[in-house]
Amino acid sequence: DETAAINALLGGDLDFVASVIAEGMDRVFTVSKNNDNIELMLIPGTEVSYWLLDTNVEAFQDIRVRQAIQHGHNRQAHIDAATAGTATSSASMAVPSGVAWDSNYTPYPYNQAKAVQLLEEAGYGPGELVLDFPFANVAWHTVMAQVFQAEMAEVGITIKLRSLDLATWLDQVNTQGQYEIFQITSGAPLTNYGCGRNRQQFGRGNQAFCDEKMDVLIANVEAQSDWGAYVAA
Repeated sequence: DETAAINALLGGDLDFVASVIAEGMDRVFTVSKNNDNIELMLIPGTEVSYWLLDTNVEAFQDIRVRQAIQHGHNRQAHIDAATAGTATSSASMAVPSGVAWDSNYTPYPYNQAKAVQLLEEAGYGPGELVLDFPFANVAWHTVMAQVFQAEMAEVGITIKLRSLDLATWLDQVNTQGQYEIFQITSGAPLTNYGCGRNRQQFGRGNQAFCDEKMDVLIANVEAQSDWGAYVAA
């Protein structure tokens, strides 16, 4: 419990608190500013929080619906609410502190009007698209889910949240694939996402996310022994 941990730090019962990623985020800056004997250290993150859509859902087979969700999603609002502004917006699975991150690839800027237009073109009026969203009630995932639900409501999409403990979430979502849309955090290297490599199947089996072009690119990365060539690949 991060509230109890920070209180214990302030009381002198603890010397060090690590990985503040939940309710403690609301206090870390104030605590460090108001206490000369407490130092706050921020280190580059090694994980990416991302949304996954089940493209077996009929609505998601229309690219306009998927684009509408992108345009209706305010990345900065999530960063501010869930991480006290300490995260960095990204549109790829490569983390900004890793190799090789391209900050120029962000094709869907926040645009609620565009999101509503795309949904209308796809044949969905306000409230007609209802999506099941299971979330793990640990770390910042609860805040992420609640913010997402609110911003989707503003463009006419109803998100039905299901709060699950982490063990249940892993079983129902990661193993059984009981979801339509969800958000999670992962730090796996890009090479783990090759076809058949068993990385987070989300109930769809090893072959569900196969992409021949991606596999060729990944194989090329793995073949590099020189650091510069690796970064370039």
